[in-house]
Amino acid sequence: MHPAITAIVASMLLAPALVAVALPRPQDPARAPRRAAGAAAVAAAAAANFPTLVAAIEAAGLAEALKGEGPFTVFAPTEEAFQALPAGALQSLLQPENKQKLREVLLLHVVPGRLIDMEVATIEEPQWARTAAGTRLPIAADRSGFRLGDAKVVDAGLVAGNGLIHAID
Repeated sequence: MHPAITAIVASMLLAPALVAVALPRPQDPARAPRRAAGAAAVAAAAAANFPTLVAAIEAAGLAEALKGEGPFTVFAPTEEAFQALPAGALQSLLQPENKQKLREVLLLHVVPGRLIDMEVATIEEPQWARTAAGTRLPIAADRSGFRLGDAKVVDAGLVAGNGLIHAID
């Protein structure tokens, strides 16, 4: 894997961004992102809130890379999202012989830059975000929130020293 992509994924998966967004607007304090102090807090938050994701990051050999400078936006699957996978899919990806495939999947959840939910809410038509895997996924918003591809953001805005974490379904 290219070292730059590894660094992006490493910084983002424990902490995703939009290709084109509207200018930032003043934030409503009730919707302001929660803050965590420093990049180390990203790892702590991920470990506490996303244990399966952290295990996958470790199995893919991306833990050190995710400590990079950033900024990154990580779309972190919830525990419920992992449970919704077909039987055996996660266990298969976690096998050493599938390490490269796991890395590719995880890189789809990282977008270089900061993708703030309030900025996405101003999008009138879907935009495209380029993931750390090099794939372009649509970003869209409606009254219920925003989506990256088919994944709905269910909890947005944990801010850390090197980026953001948005929980997805």
